[in-house]
Order: sequence, then structure tokens, then C-alpha cells
Amino acid sequence: MLRRMRRSSLWSSRLVGGVFGLVVLGWLLGEGLGERTLPTLLLAYLPPVAWVLPAGFALLWGLWRGRGRRLALLTLIAATWGAGLLHWRPHMTGELRVLT
Repeated sequence: MLRRMRRSSLWSSRLVGGVFGLVVLGWLLGEGLGERTLPTLLLAYLPPVAWVLPAGFALLWGLWRGRGRRLALLTLIAATWGAGLLHWRPHMTGELRVLT
């Protein structure tokens, strides 16, 4: 019984850590390479839900299992920041000029 409990709690922290690693890797590739390669181009134009949804599920998993909660919360914050949802001023002020 104890062995089974340890294994499940270890798996939950690995799951949260894996989602955290994917979010950070995606963020670094998007910032570092930008639109130079096709995979990072597709990564740059992903909708914000594709970033935040797996991190939200990881947070729910961490809360339900009781392990990895802090890392899951950090993952959710990093995913929302990487998706551009936590920027204070996402758009610059000024006028828009359209050339045809």
C-alpha cells in the first residue's frame, strides 16, 4: 500500500514537471528563435488556450493529488505570461496608419 502511494505521488510530480518543462521550452523557443523556423512560427501563432489549458489541468492534478502544487501554479503563471495574457500594456498607444 505504501509503495503504491509513493509511486502515485511521484507520478503526479513528474506530470506537473513535464508540463512545466514543455511550457518553458515552448516559451524559450518562441522567444529565442521566433519566426525563423516553421515549428517556432507555428508555436508563435498558437492560440492562448493551447498554452493555458494544459497548465490549468496540471494545476488541478497537483491540487487533487496534493503534490506539485507550487510547481503547477508556477506553470500556470508561466503559460499565461507566455501566451501574452499578463502583459500590462499589450498594445502600444498611438495612431494606426494603413498603406495600400
